[in-house]
Amino acid sequence: MLRSRLIIGSLLTVALLAVPAIAAAATFTVTGTSTGTATAQPTEPAALCDPTAPDNAEELVCDFDIAGTFTATTLGAGTYTGTTRLDWSIYTGAEPCAEMTGTMVLTTGDGTLTLTMADSSRVCETGDPDVHATSMDATITGATGDYVGATGTFTGEGTTTSVDGVLSYSAEQDLAGSVTLPDPTPTPTPTPTPTPSSAAPSATPAVGALPDTASPSSGGSPIAILLGAVFIGAVMLVGNRARQLGR
Repeated sequence: MLRSRLIIGSLLTVALLAVPAIAAAATFTVTGTSTGTATAQPTEPAALCDPTAPDNAEELVCDFDIAGTFTATTLGAGTYTGTTRLDWSIYTGAEPCAEMTGTMVLTTGDGTLTLTMADSSRVCETGDPDVHATSMDATITGATGDYVGATGTFTGEGTTTSVDGVLSYSAEQDLAGSVTLPDPTPTPTPTPTPTPSSAAPSATPAVGALPDTASPSSGGSPIAILLGAVFIGAVMLVGNRARQLGR
């Protein structure tokens, strides 16, 4: 019975150790600022990105390279790079804005987060012809390092100020977001299942030798029982013989 309890306890312990810990995702908010530049790509003619007097629809679309630095809670300080496309075809007098799409890669010492801008992002004119208001809606679509598997969204509100006509701008932006990181589920180390030890087999008596009659079995060995019966019979026979002689 004791051996059975020990075996069952060992098996339960192995089963519990083999169950991985339940992982809980970690979510944190991000707030910060970024500063940098937006420069028209070299292949862009200078006439592009001027919605006020386009010669054709192609002049309403322009591509920029963006780069700069940022500081944000939890993420810390880092750099960003990416590309954006402005499409001024939605430009109207009531809504003097361009649709902004593209990607923005945030890089820190712990890894990278790739943000993909939704087409709801905008670059809009203001009262100052050299200043545009920007708004960004972005989703995390890639990550490396400590951020692998991250999901979440970012928003940005800021301005771009003309440095060289329509070809180069300085950019400032307030960032806000939410990032969810999955906790890695530890892979349990396989633990060998203990093998119950079996009782040692009975020793086979040598040829010609009598088996051990000192076995503690409850019924005793057949030879011991036979000898006991013979002894008891002999005692009874002697007793009966003595009684007969005494008559």
